[in-house]
Amino acid sequence: MTSKYIFKLDCSWRNTLSILLLSFILNIGFSQIPEKLDMEWFPTENAPVFQYVTAVDNDVDGNLWFSSLRGLFKFDGYQFNLYVNDPNDPHSLVNNRVFNTHVSPDSTLWIAASYGVQVYDPQKNIFVSKLNKYSSSRSDIYDVAFFDIADLDAENLLIATKKGVLVYDKLLDEVEVVDSLLMESFRDNRAYSTHVFRIEPDNVDQDILWLLTRSGLFKYHKKERKAEQIEGPYDSRFFNNSERGYSMQMLGNEVLLHSLHKEVYSFNKVDKTWRNILPGNERYIRNVLAINNEYALIIYLNYPPEIIENEQSELGILETRFDSDLQENHYSKSGLDANGYLISINGTKKLMKSKMPLVPSNRALKLESKHLAVNGVHQQTFDENLKNYERALDFLVNLNYPNPADSFQYYYALNNKEKWVKLDESRKVALDQLTAGQYEVFAKAISADMAIESRILTFRIAPYFYESWFFRTLGLAGLGIIGFCFYWQIRKRKKDKEDFENQLLGLQLNALRSQMNPHFLFNSLNSIKNYVVNKGPDEAADYITRFSLLMRKILENSRKDILSLEQEIETLKLYVEMEQMRFNFQFDYEFNIDPEIDLSNFKVAPMLLQPYIENAIWHGLLNKKGKCNLQIDFLALDQHVKCIITDNGVGRKSAIDARKHKGSTRESLGMKITEDRIHSINALYHIKATAEIEDLVDSQDQPMGTRVTVFLPEIN
Repeated sequence: MTSKYIFKLDCSWRNTLSILLLSFILNIGFSQIPEKLDMEWFPTENAPVFQYVTAVDNDVDGNLWFSSLRGLFKFDGYQFNLYVNDPNDPHSLVNNRVFNTHVSPDSTLWIAASYGVQVYDPQKNIFVSKLNKYSSSRSDIYDVAFFDIADLDAENLLIATKKGVLVYDKLLDEVEVVDSLLMESFRDNRAYSTHVFRIEPDNVDQDILWLLTRSGLFKYHKKERKAEQIEGPYDSRFFNNSERGYSMQMLGNEVLLHSLHKEVYSFNKVDKTWRNILPGNERYIRNVLAINNEYALIIYLNYPPEIIENEQSELGILETRFDSDLQENHYSKSGLDANGYLISINGTKKLMKSKMPLVPSNRALKLESKHLAVNGVHQQTFDENLKNYERALDFLVNLNYPNPADSFQYYYALNNKEKWVKLDESRKVALDQLTAGQYEVFAKAISADMAIESRILTFRIAPYFYESWFFRTLGLAGLGIIGFCFYWQIRKRKKDKEDFENQLLGLQLNALRSQMNPHFLFNSLNSIKNYVVNKGPDEAADYITRFSLLMRKILENSRKDILSLEQEIETLKLYVEMEQMRFNFQFDYEFNIDPEIDLSNFKVAPMLLQPYIENAIWHGLLNKKGKCNLQIDFLALDQHVKCIITDNGVGRKSAIDARKHKGSTRESLGMKITEDRIHSINALYHIKATAEIEDLVDSQDQPMGTRVTVFLPEIN
């Protein structure tokens, strides 16, 4: 017998009373802490080689699952099944390196392995991939080892990986959030410092998960999706880079941590203090296993287990006794089966089992088939495929428990686990007036300190002829055909109306464009006349050459509904250059084009900007004395180009006064046509082109020019 260690867990009197009450309920007929542990060989046939076992767990059907780095083992109490990766089978394990299993409240068994997370289908005995590096576009996320899984809520899982934690949405079947909150807290800069090895739900606060990571202990808040690092006294040796040597357990108010080394640390959730439970220990620890809120076992490699009591008592060696042929003390990973027996791996091909359960069985709810009746007739054996006239069932719900307590309240739900029905003391369920279809019956038992839930019955009621899918499909198909005919007629009429309106808009736009071209030609011919009269033959010939080039561009563009912004700017530059020549270089001009604009691919309507530039020159700049400037800017916006035409002329009010002084009251024809064109273009192409005119004034409120801003959406 080795020397004893002293370890005291501080508990308030309320917590101690609650834990003792829970222990009393759960341990009727059992001593709270066994005085000795009698082990025996577990009879197994064709047992596999247990190498590199990472975890031991059980499912709702009582099967034991051994996760290992050589595959996944399932033991049903009689024989083993070994599951490994088969490259030719898409429903095999995604990888042989399996780190843990997890059973969700809906009884789904989840498997965490390298490069993938899967669920086990017990009916088909296959594995269905959920997160898989080999079949997902998110290989950057899934190209990691998945160490552990826990439930965040009914729809989401929290998954521990080499790169932190992932939040997985089960309904959408995708990673909804990649939680980087942990990453910000990691202290270690090494490549594997982001490892999160274990996730353990808090035994008191359902909103809390505890994370055992390469960088220490974290407290994870489910609702806030936020991690809080708990500073600890351990050094970097406590967490090495092994994927299979960690365990974390809840014991009362304590969080117990263990790694492959020889230390076990305890963090008290109430007073926030740490303790090293085994100072000076020289024995290698395989894992720490909490039996209930009263005590936990420390499993050593080559020594008998020791216990930790959740009260002010000493830590001592649990007395062990072996039969004559059980002289080996080579313990490995250990766990509790569904009936509360301690199961431990001994060596590589042997299992040991305690002769007595350490806790009462928490096996799932079971249906008492001898009390099941269909249409009032009791059934010796139950056929899940009921006939179309068998529409009423009644049965009892009973908890398969060695010492059931009267404090349990029973509930059942039909198909929808969101709608639970409370049962009276008889625990009798009566289902009548059922319709044809597939049914699942769920049941749960709740006490003050625990809840057990399970699917207890499945059955199918055959339909009458008029309830069959063929009859319903035929009726729906007929209604669908009639509805489609009405829809097609309405859609056709609507499309014909839209086509007619678009034809009218196109004709209107062509008419406006036809008005624009003669207007521009009239102004240009007047310019040529003035140039010939006032200039010499050579200057006039050069002007006429440029004019012919401009006319060619205008005529070519006039046949197009849309053209590139690059072509439009070339035409505008040529027009402004001719106007500058005509007015004897009375004004300077400047084109500024944003390099972000794709000029060759951005499409606009032709001759939409020219009337604004013409107005700026004729009515703004030519009526001004002194230096005149014209600036044209093209700026890139989201799906738009903004054109800003700025002149430092006399302003609109002075231009109007000048026209009145000359005796002209005619409204600008080019501006009116342009406004009508913008309206028609918006209606035809379903865009929103706009033009805004702003009078510029100085600090003395004197006019100093005009700015026109035209927003040009791209025409597709």
